[in-house]
Amino acid sequence: MDYPEAVAYLESLVDYERELPSAQARRWNTERIARVLEALGNPHQALPVVHVAGTKGKGSTCALIASLLGAAGYRVGLFTSPHLVSPRERICIDGKPMPAPELASLVSRLRPHLQAVQGPGGPPSFFEAYAALAFLYFAQSRVQAAVIETGLGGRLDATNVVAPLVSVITRISYDHMAELGSSLEEIAAEKAGIIKPGVSVVSSPQLQPVWQVLREAAARQHAPLHGVRDLPAPPRTAERWAEAWAEVALGRPRSAVVVQRHAGLDGISFDLKGLRREYRDLHCPLIGEHQVTNAATAITAVELLPPSLEVPAAAIREGLARVRWPGRLDIVSRHPWIVLDGAHDAASAVALRRAVSLFAPERVLLILGISRDKDVEAIGRELCPLAHTTIFTAARTPRAASPQELQQRLGSWCRQAQAAPDVAAALAQARPLAGTRDLVLVTGSLYLVGEALQALGKAEPD
Repeated sequence: MDYPEAVAYLESLVDYERELPSAQARRWNTERIARVLEALGNPHQALPVVHVAGTKGKGSTCALIASLLGAAGYRVGLFTSPHLVSPRERICIDGKPMPAPELASLVSRLRPHLQAVQGPGGPPSFFEAYAALAFLYFAQSRVQAAVIETGLGGRLDATNVVAPLVSVITRISYDHMAELGSSLEEIAAEKAGIIKPGVSVVSSPQLQPVWQVLREAAARQHAPLHGVRDLPAPPRTAERWAEAWAEVALGRPRSAVVVQRHAGLDGISFDLKGLRREYRDLHCPLIGEHQVTNAATAITAVELLPPSLEVPAAAIREGLARVRWPGRLDIVSRHPWIVLDGAHDAASAVALRRAVSLFAPERVLLILGISRDKDVEAIGRELCPLAHTTIFTAARTPRAASPQELQQRLGSWCRQAQAAPDVAAALAQARPLAGTRDLVLVTGSLYLVGEALQALGKAEPD
């Protein structure tokens, strides 16, 4: 197969990222991918893996971990989802997407094994195929570390065939409730399914019910659990640092303590009392206060890696400074501001609302498109009141709510509301209305963000 044929084949597989699930839960298991990988010689078993699950910040945390390891000179694979423009973005080595010829070659090798497997619920899915492809590519390329993001949940996720060096769980909140459960405890239990016997776990700050679930899951697996705690103000003395460190231990193994110094359009800066070192005035270009805990979680995970993957303090500083993660509070234009963000649930909408003030816009023109299986009202309640004008639109995916449905459900929170059939049309409506000090904000879905990048001419050709 050539590259277009390979992509067409992968896209012919059932894709639960874009399609609304029906009996999806019955399809979830790790049996199909395990059989595919066994036929390929189990390439995943040779990979030194950092495995990351969570609701919020897991993609950013993965990008940060990969950047820290890369700054230390290691060859690093990164598997994330979804992609913004090109499917090759899902599978990167040293920050470079998988080359098209390599993808075509490996899909040709992978295809007969995918077709041969029939597990409960049918053949492997789009996500399972890409996970297998990532493991094969990373093993063939002899990466020294592989940072692997779960797709959905954790316990039954296709990536949960790995034997990680460290497991990471970012903030857990309500999302995918039809699949994972209606309570935070149920959702946390699914995410905690990535915890492996004896393998250290790092958790971002969590609500107490979530933390309790993680503690119990880690105890059952005899897995050391380390937390990250954010403080409201920096400790002024070494003694106060020690007190703060002790205060967050709560009877568990040592936890990292982070305190924000600055959050602005140039990124974030913070101090961190890590598990091995103390870091002062670290800087990261990612925008938003929420990135402070993502960065602290990434550093804590790296500190728990074995000596063969040691990351010196200088590499921590360098890796933070050079990280890139498009589509998340991504400034693509100024005068007026045009900002893209993939906020697609209530928690990310809250974080985005807080970040909007950093731009000090005279007016906000909001372009909003949301999947109809998300908590549409919770997202709209946070974002629509910010806007002078809201333009409802839809990404090109079957899961997207129509602009008319969004306007009907969210119109009461809007000062002025319009509709556009797609993001290109929405941008065409918004840009003439925007003054030089206004903010055009495109959000609600990473699929919408990817289409906006293409509409604005900011995407590299695939």
